[in-house]
Amino acid sequence: MKNTFTALLLASCSMLANAQHISEFTSVNPVDIQDAYVTIPPTHAFQLLFQSGDPLTEGGTVGTWSDYTGFLPDNGSSTAGHLCVNSEFVPGGVSIHDLQFNATTNLWEITASGGVDFSAFNCLIAGGTVANCSGGITPWGTMVTCEENVESFICSYEGYRNFGWNIEIDPVTRTVIDQNNNGTPDKLWAMGRMKHENVCFTADSLISYFADDNSTSGYLFKFVMAQKANLSEGDLFVYVLDQSNTGGQWVQVPNTTVSDRNNTISLSQGLGATPFDRVEDVEIGPDGKIYFASTGADRIYRVNQDGTAFEIYVDNVDVNISHAGGTKTVRFDSPDNLCFDDLGNLWINQDGGNNYLWVIDADHTVQSPKIRIFANTPKGCESTGLTFTPDYRYMFLSIQHPDTDNSATQTDVADQNVVFNRDATMVIALSEYLGAPASVKDEQVFEGQKCFVDMDGRLFSSFISRVHGLANVEVVDMAGHVVRSTSLPVHIGLNNFHVNMNGVAKGAHVLRVGLGDRSFSTKFVR
Repeated sequence: MKNTFTALLLASCSMLANAQHISEFTSVNPVDIQDAYVTIPPTHAFQLLFQSGDPLTEGGTVGTWSDYTGFLPDNGSSTAGHLCVNSEFVPGGVSIHDLQFNATTNLWEITASGGVDFSAFNCLIAGGTVANCSGGITPWGTMVTCEENVESFICSYEGYRNFGWNIEIDPVTRTVIDQNNNGTPDKLWAMGRMKHENVCFTADSLISYFADDNSTSGYLFKFVMAQKANLSEGDLFVYVLDQSNTGGQWVQVPNTTVSDRNNTISLSQGLGATPFDRVEDVEIGPDGKIYFASTGADRIYRVNQDGTAFEIYVDNVDVNISHAGGTKTVRFDSPDNLCFDDLGNLWINQDGGNNYLWVIDADHTVQSPKIRIFANTPKGCESTGLTFTPDYRYMFLSIQHPDTDNSATQTDVADQNVVFNRDATMVIALSEYLGAPASVKDEQVFEGQKCFVDMDGRLFSSFISRVHGLANVEVVDMAGHVVRSTSLPVHIGLNNFHVNMNGVAKGAHVLRVGLGDRSFSTKFVR
C-alpha cells in the first residue's frame, strides 16, 4: 500500500511539474499590416466576454474605448471575482462585471454587471470623470481608476480642478470611496493632479508608484501613505536622475493644500524632476524593482525603489521573432501596459507600431534580448489592460478602438461569432483550460484558400480558419504521391505559411491541409 501511494504521489508530482504554463508558446508570425482578427498561438484559446455597447445587468451599457482590465478575485479565488474595465473616453467611466468560471462548460460567465456612479463630480460633463485609462488593484481589495486628462472647466469640486486624478472604488458595491467620511465620495487629491495612466502598490499597503503620461513632463512619482491602506493623505515624491543617469533620488513635492495638489506637474518641474517620454505604466517586478514603460522613447526602464541603480531593461532594438513558419525581424517599440506573471515574464501591450502583445522572458537582458510576440490584434486597435487570475491560468485583456468597418467573423471557444468592430474584453488561456467550439459547420471551417509558387520555388498559401490546433500539411502530385509533408500550427483567423518546393517536379499538384476530421484541398501548378 505504501509503495502504491508513493508511486501515485510521484506520478502526480511529475504531472504537475510538466503542466504547461500560459507563457509557454511559440510566437505568432508578426504581421506588418493588421487584419480583422485576433491571432494567438494555436496552443491557446480565447472567449469573448463582452463588447462596448453591450447592456449591463444593472442598467446602462459597457463604455467606449475599453482600457484597464483589472481582476479582483473573491477571497483569492481563480474562478470567481470582479472584472473592472475602464472607459478611456469623454465622459469616462468604469464597468464592473461579476464573473464565475463554469467547470462544466469550461467557460466564464457574467453573473451581474453595472457601472460606477461618478455623478458626485459632475461639472458640465455628465458622468464626473473623463478618459479613465489604466489603473490598479490595491492589496486591500479596492480598485483605483486613473484619469488621463487634465482639462478643467469653470466649475470645480471643493476648489479642486475637475480632472486629472486617481479615484478609489469598492468593486463589490461599485461605488466611489468616501475618503474623509463626510458623506460624499472623493477623488484622491493628495496623490496629485496629472495625466494619470496607472498605479501600483507595494505588498505592505504603504507605498504607491505612478507617473504622468506626457511627452514633456513624464515624471515618475512615489506616494507614501500616512496610514497603511489609506490613499487620502500622505507624502508625495518625484524622481530626479543624477548626472550619470545610473541612479537618482526622490524629492518631496508639496501636496498639503488645494493649490499644491492642483499644480503637481509645475511644482515637480521646479524641483528638477526628470521627464520621461509618456510613461504609460509603472509596475513592481518580482525582484522588487520598479519597471516603467516610456512609450515615446520605445523603452522600458527599471530602478530600485530607493532610487539607485537606474537602467534600461528593454531597449528599442531589432529582435528576431522565431515563429512556426520561420524567423522575422521586428523592432521593439511603443510599450504601454505592463504585467508580470508568476514566472517573472513581462507581458506588454503595444500602443503604436503594429500593436503586438509582447512577452519579455524572465531571463531577458539588454545584451541578450529574449522577446516573443503572443498576439496580433485586429485592424485599427491596440490591446489594453492585462491581468491574470491568481493561479495565472487565465488572462483578461481588452481590445480598444478597432476599425468600425471590420466585418470578418471569428469564432471563439464559446462558439460565438465575433466581429472585432467594437471594443472587446476577453479571457485567454491554454486550450485545455478553456472550452472549444462545437457547432461550426464543416463548410465554415476553412475559407478563402489561396496558394501559388514563387520564382524561388516556395509554395505560399493562405486561408482563414474557424478552429485552431496542429494541422497536417501535404503536397500531393497527380499520381497520388505525397511529395512534401509537415505539421502546421493553425490559429483562428488568417493563416499564412510557405513550403519549400525545390526538388519537386513541375506540373499540377494538390495542397491538402487537415485538422482533426476537417480538411481542405487546393489545386496548384508548380
